Amino acid sequence: VVGTLLGYALRLHDLCPIEHGLLLEPFFVHWPAIRLEFGKERHAEVLGLLRRRYGEANVARIGTLGRFGARGAIRAVSEAMGMGEERLDALTALVPRELGFTLHDGLDACAALQSDGAADPDVRKCLELARRIEGFAQNTGVGAAVVVSGEPLEETVPLQKAPGRDEWVTPWGRDAVERLGLPTIELLGLKELTLLDRCFDWMGRVNEERPNSLPLGDEATYELLKDGRTLGIQLFASPGFQELLRRVRPDNFLELSAAVALYQTGPMKRGAVDRFVEAKQERSEAPSLPPIVQELLDPTYGVLVFREQGIQALSRLGRMTLGQSAALVEAVRLQDEAVTKTLSDEFCRGAAEEGFDHLAAQRLLEALLGPSADAMPQSLAASNAQLLYELAYLKAHHPAPFVATLLELERSNWPAPRLAPLVQEGRDLGLTIELQEDSGSEGEYEVTIEPDTTPGCRHAHKIIVKPAPAIP
Repeated sequence: VVGTLLGYALRLHDLCPIEHGLLLEPFFVHWPAIRLEFGKERHAEVLGLLRRRYGEANVARIGTLGRFGARGAIRAVSEAMGMGEERLDALTALVPRELGFTLHDGLDACAALQSDGAADPDVRKCLELARRIEGFAQNTGVGAAVVVSGEPLEETVPLQKAPGRDEWVTPWGRDAVERLGLPTIELLGLKELTLLDRCFDWMGRVNEERPNSLPLGDEATYELLKDGRTLGIQLFASPGFQELLRRVRPDNFLELSAAVALYQTGPMKRGAVDRFVEAKQERSEAPSLPPIVQELLDPTYGVLVFREQGIQALSRLGRMTLGQSAALVEAVRLQDEAVTKTLSDEFCRGAAEEGFDHLAAQRLLEALLGPSADAMPQSLAASNAQLLYELAYLKAHHPAPFVATLLELERSNWPAPRLAPLVQEGRDLGLTIELQEDSGSEGEYEVTIEPDTTPGCRHAHKIIVKPAPAIP
């Protein structure tokens, strides 16, 4: 509900849609899926609440299909060919880790894979077969979304019991369920929200003041984000996103939202990141666009970053309602050729009334439709950016509670190499972290925060990690 005035008034979210220029674009096309975010450990609790409220027979999980990616396809084929684990690991290591890489589009341009294929006929055969099965369904699963009905779902959609679980699942996808007029609710148990909540708990325990709201213009927070210092914030900790932050160097909340929106396969393949960075640094001129479009794209340096920008541009240029232009973008996204053709013709008629000839209208459609369909909705980008910003703010201003929470969430895995980067990150933030390891101890450790009296220390508190007391 980020993007709605009602949601803001009810304090379901705290991003003012007027201040941030947010639209809830799904309302233009259909009843939007509801998205509930909560701490990761509360997923079963929320799902149980829905079942008790609406009835077991009226709530079902929505199934998903897992599909072969590049590495998965290579692994499946190589195992079937009996190539051996060592050869398989060496081959998959050559697959580029860039976002959205596919064998279908990128195999011929990948020199490392081509070289291996040329040297070994088995590898060449493996790669060709993997390219054929890439994108095929690999397995079924249960997604984050549920469908809710006022009557038993068995009367409306196919149902089956989830493997190994006593719960109903519909194999139909979310779009198919929504076309029947049934509302879906996405239940997202996020580790980041658990991190946020427990960090606030730590702040209370060590008498650090908890802010009622976090200012979205804090300079220290943006400096941390410009350096890509998102380690520990799982949703945003990938090397690719850290590098994107270092390139975009967000100075404000809109630019941070843009960074989140740009880290998608479609915009990256279209070169939107490069254009955004170059335009921000004034190393390139913005393309010549009609004034109506230019006005909408000015906040993002002339680059279409958010889906709503495209929807509004199509609406104004083609004299369409926002509902019609949103439906056109949705049809392109879903590859619905009939609806796309009908609404494209409607756009051209409206554009003619605005003074554009047919060829110019077609060029505008080509320039706007693809990027709009690939783009992330601004309301979603802003919601994710707010979560990233809040955690980065706590990391910048309350590092001891933040790092203590990270270590506490992973304490059952201590000691382990995966935790070493978290300890190093805390030390890089200027924290004193004492590891009281006991070589004869196994299992959980406990994390505590104590006053730091070390001469020259940067922070008032230090973190101590020590073996948990043995249970008698």
